This record gives sequence, structure tokens and C-alpha cells, in this order.
Amino acid sequence: RVLVATAFHSLAALFWSLVVMFIVMLCCATFLCQMLHDFVIDEGADHATRIWVNDRYGSGNKALYTFFEITFSGGWPNNASKVVKDVNPFYVI
Repeated sequence: RVLVATAFHSLAALFWSLVVMFIVMLCCATFLCQMLHDFVIDEGADHATRIWVNDRYGSGNKALYTFFEITFSGGWPNNASKVVKDVNPFYVI
């Protein structure tokens, strides 16, 4: 009975943790979507890389889904390393 009560009382903390995580992901996704927009419309950049960046970070929904993958799936090297290597090394920060 004590274990069930403890689990029940921790649901509020879990909820607010998820809310804070979502807000951080939303802010980061919006930031990267805006910052990478100039690269996507740059005609001088590699076309395949521009298509890849647009597929991952081209809109708010795409960027938020990419950040969801980065945060919860462990697939962050696939989504982050190409941006750092092919777009700009300063995205490592």
C-alpha cells in the first residue's frame, strides 16, 4: 500500500518534469529551425545537405520531432553530427 501511494504522489512531479522537458525541446527546435533556415535557402550550399536539413529541421513540427528523436531515442549522433560537419561547426555549442 505504501508503494502504491508513493507512486501515486510522484505523478505530479513526473507531469511537471515532462512539461519542462517539452518546453526546452520546443525552444531548442524553434531556435534550430530559425538558424538553419538561411542554410536551406542558400543556393551555394550542397543540394543534398540542404534537402537533408530541410527534412529534419525545415519546419517547427519537423524540428520538434527531430528533437524528440534526439532526446528520447539515443539517435542524436545521426541528427547532430551532420549539422556540425556539413553546415557549421559552431552548432556543436
